[in-house]
Amino acid sequence: MSGNSITAAAGAAVLAHLSTHPGIYGDLQHKTEWPAQNLTAHAADIGIPCKVTAAHSIFSITFDHATPQLIRDRLTGSNFKANLALSVRARRARFLAA
Repeated sequence: MSGNSITAAAGAAVLAHLSTHPGIYGDLQHKTEWPAQNLTAHAADIGIPCKVTAAHSIFSITFDHATPQLIRDRLTGSNFKANLALSVRARRARFLAA
C-alpha cells in the first residue's frame, strides 16, 4: 500500500469486511468455477482443444492442438496468440467485469 494512508485504510476496511463475511469466499469460488466450466464445455462442443484451470478468483485458459508428450513441452505449451485474442474479446464483451 506504499505508505498511502488512504489505501492502507481501504485495505484494512476490506480485510475487516472479509473477516466478518466469510461467505464471500464461497460465492467467489462459485463465480470462478461457473465461467471455467462453461468455457470448457463450450470449447469441447465446438472442438477446440483447451484446458481451463480455476481456483478461487483466478482462472487461466490454455489452448493447444495436441497434448505435449515431453515435460518441457508441457511447461511451454500454451498458445499465446489464442490466449491474447480471448482476453481481448472477453474485455470487449465485458465478460470478466460481472
